Amino acid sequence: MDSDRLPAPANDAPDGDNPEWTDADFARARAATAVPELSSVMDVLVRKPGRPAGTRRSDRELVSMRLPRHVIAFFQREGKKGWQTRAIAALERIAMQPDP
Repeated sequence: MDSDRLPAPANDAPDGDNPEWTDADFARARAATAVPELSSVMDVLVRKPGRPAGTRRSDRELVSMRLPRHVIAFFQREGKKGWQTRAIAALERIAMQPDP
């Protein structure tokens, strides 16, 4: 047996903290989205696709660029998440330098 695995529970071992559902339990069950008291919890737990609300930047313009793989790899060295933000920060630093 692997040392990092817990032993399997005995067959049909009762679990007082988490009893097996009965047919009546299933009949009473509702989707979490159908319970008004849970709507604020569901908003937090269920991630909607796209950018989070309020993050639209009107000072940015969507562009498409083909970058060399080694440039992308450079910015991804610190992690694949956030590499575009790091690339934008580098471009902004260069753009803010005074002309020689």
